[in-house]
Amino acid sequence: MALNHQLEPITFVPRKKRKQNAVSKDTGSNQTSSDSNIATNSGAIPNNEGVTESSASNSGTQSSSAIREPTRLIESKTFNGVVSSETSASSSLESANSAVYGRKQKTVIPEWRVQKEKEINTSLSHNDKQNREVPEHKKWIDKNSEEMTDRDYRIMIRDLEISCNVPLKPLCTWKQLGQPLSSKLTNAGFSMPTPIQRAAVQLALDGHDVIATASTGSGKTLAFLIPFWKKQLKNALILAPTRELALQIAVVATKFGFSKPASTRVVSIVGGRDFTEQAEELNSRTATENLIIVATPGRLVDFLQQGLIELTEFKYLVFDEADRMIDLGFEEQISEIMKTLPRQQERQTLMFSATWPEKVESVCLKYISDNHAKVKIGNTSSINTNIVQSVEYLEPAEKSQRLIGLVKNNRGPIIVFAATKIEVDRLTSRLQTLDLAVDCLHGTLSQENRERVLKALKTGQIKCIIATDVASRGIDVPNVRLVVNFDMPRDIETYTHRIGRTGRAGNDGRAISFVTSKDENIYPELREKLRKTGAHVPSFLYNTRQ
Repeated sequence: MALNHQLEPITFVPRKKRKQNAVSKDTGSNQTSSDSNIATNSGAIPNNEGVTESSASNSGTQSSSAIREPTRLIESKTFNGVVSSETSASSSLESANSAVYGRKQKTVIPEWRVQKEKEINTSLSHNDKQNREVPEHKKWIDKNSEEMTDRDYRIMIRDLEISCNVPLKPLCTWKQLGQPLSSKLTNAGFSMPTPIQRAAVQLALDGHDVIATASTGSGKTLAFLIPFWKKQLKNALILAPTRELALQIAVVATKFGFSKPASTRVVSIVGGRDFTEQAEELNSRTATENLIIVATPGRLVDFLQQGLIELTEFKYLVFDEADRMIDLGFEEQISEIMKTLPRQQERQTLMFSATWPEKVESVCLKYISDNHAKVKIGNTSSINTNIVQSVEYLEPAEKSQRLIGLVKNNRGPIIVFAATKIEVDRLTSRLQTLDLAVDCLHGTLSQENRERVLKALKTGQIKCIIATDVASRGIDVPNVRLVVNFDMPRDIETYTHRIGRTGRAGNDGRAISFVTSKDENIYPELREKLRKTGAHVPSFLYNTRQ
């Protein structure tokens, strides 16, 4: 049977063309006529590049170009005479790719558009910063306790170089102590607590036993007196290694010790003073008065043995310069005193010093609770950086003449340290024959004469005192300008305390040390001290036979 109709010719459409047809359908453009011509043109054949070219001439050059390079749709805004945006063209091409290849291709974003978005975002960010209200930042030193955060306390502890083995929020201002104590301290010229006062006062008020270590002249005396006044305790016992230190503590305690509801009586029990007079002063205390006893261990044991004092009600105990008491051999007397005090669980014990050697600490730990707070300010083995130190190598015969020159050419007050009482007396006589205003201070003087000498130095009646190590601790002479180590001490701790008589309370000071070949044992430690404080280390300190 003959076929009555002719089969419709099959038109081959390459893959690229099928992709282009999909683009035309998605955009809804007027590309139908061109696409139809291509799809139904029986004479369409692929060219050498695999792209079908229509025989219809009305497609024009633009259509042919679009078929050959469909990716240019993103850049050229028209296709077959129809204008389209970059976004729709890019989206349509992406859809076509997905339909033909089964995957999504990455959209190409022009560089100018990326740059424009950056400019817009930068402008918005700048405007936001201008419109945003930034709160004023206050440092911890400008805040009161109510404003302080945990972060502020951490920064304070770091800035003040406080190290402590228990959680600590140091005292911020005197106002935290309340009245009248806050006003008394402020009116006396103490505008802010010192680092040791911030730490130790708060630890004591929190109920801790305390071992506190800080440099000389840092305010340790008030650090252990303030908790007694704040807590309104009835009795306190303060032990000191020397008469001078005990009397100095008593002066400070008396100055601040009168507060409501009861005043505080301060009694000094030290050697070198009339025994009966001290006993009468102790017994004159009224029932309404609080009592602070400041004592040296030896004289206090004498009072205990004669039954002149009872310590069972003294629940606040302080060791000032605790290491020095052990060094001076007071361990036996301290042991006797501790037997008469309340048990460790019933009292609060505070120990203060500028140095704390391990051998001394092991002894003192017997008298303090196991869970005590241990606080240090800065590098506690270091020297006050306000002190300018220098070391001079001299032959023994040269030292006296050098000392005379220093006393003549420097303003007072000046303190000179010598090794023995005999040397102190010899130097004092030598300088006095030159009409220099000097006097001596050592352990064989009566207490009355010692107080007279110190008063003369403080008031400017004399320019210089020459002393043994009895004066290296606890002597608070304001504005000492120069300390001279005529004879070097045996250990670096004593050196630290000697030169600590100058540069106190933030003032500047100088310390000059004479060394000879006999002092080689202290050279290594002295080098280290000088190095740590940035002082010059002379080359002769390295010339040792060790």
